[in-house]
Amino acid sequence: MFCVVVNQRDNTEVDIQDEVVNAEFVISSGEAGCRVEDYLSPRLPLLSRTKLRVLLSRQGVTCSGRALTTGMRLKEGDRLQLRWNKREVLPLPPEPAELAVLWEDGAMVAVDKPAGMLVHPTLGVKRGTLTGTLLAKWNPWLHEGMLVNHAATPVIWPSFLHRLDKDTSGVVLVAKERDTARAISADFVARTVRKSYLAIVEGKVANDAVRVDAPIARIAEEAPHFGVREDGASAISLLRVLGRVQGRSLVLLNPLTGRTNQLRVHAAHLGHPILGDVSYGAAANERMFLHAWRIAFTHPATGETVVVTAPPPEAFRRQWPEPWPETIPEDSTEIAALR
Repeated sequence: MFCVVVNQRDNTEVDIQDEVVNAEFVISSGEAGCRVEDYLSPRLPLLSRTKLRVLLSRQGVTCSGRALTTGMRLKEGDRLQLRWNKREVLPLPPEPAELAVLWEDGAMVAVDKPAGMLVHPTLGVKRGTLTGTLLAKWNPWLHEGMLVNHAATPVIWPSFLHRLDKDTSGVVLVAKERDTARAISADFVARTVRKSYLAIVEGKVANDAVRVDAPIARIAEEAPHFGVREDGASAISLLRVLGRVQGRSLVLLNPLTGRTNQLRVHAAHLGHPILGDVSYGAAANERMFLHAWRIAFTHPATGETVVVTAPPPEAFRRQWPEPWPETIPEDSTEIAALR
């Protein structure tokens, strides 16, 4: 049975059986010259820019039967027909949830991501992500059923400037708009953003300070996906031992490059996998004990250095039987000499 529901507020038709959204937009004189993706973004608030590009590439938006593509400019009087199958281009629902904000201004926010939370949705996991939580935090008016918004209320989408694995906790820096994201992303590429991680690793690391210069490549479709290989991409990490006890070491890690799983791969390469990192050879534990502790960057608008730290989770303290260090160095003579 074919069933159509019409939302009286925005005249959006939703085919319940096929999960298809049909809508039409008419371009006014004030909207002429707008890029199609800029026009659609606030009107399809549950689609990211990436998903919008996918929708356009699949001819989900047409004008007089002509497919529209990213970058095309709209003209006054254009009638855009939307036919969007939610099964093919999945919307992202906003998900209000508790989130520890470490630092925030009008352009960016640094949050403390808990272990077990994905940054982005994946093919297998669509809910409970940091993306959905921030979408809800920054757009409290937005709800899961708002597939089309003819009012074109601007939507703030999170632009992640770096990534953390699902099982890594700690500070994540996120931009609220694209210009800031581009500026900070350039600093990441130039390696002027300084990141420090805390980890508990298996075994007693012999040297107090270690420089790991070992290229990383994708080695398998199943975990572990990455490993040290001679023809891999250059990868350099610095390690400083903060303490040793009962077959474990507490370490400070500084990645000088940004390869996927870099710190996990390098720790395992040294023969000291991160506690709980089963994929890279450690015994199972309540979680993987890697925590993004500190990030320092230059604010693109003010030029000031911003330093954000995320307190180590209680789980770390439970796994470390000795008193936790009263102070953790931002860097060290040993580490600096190894750069």
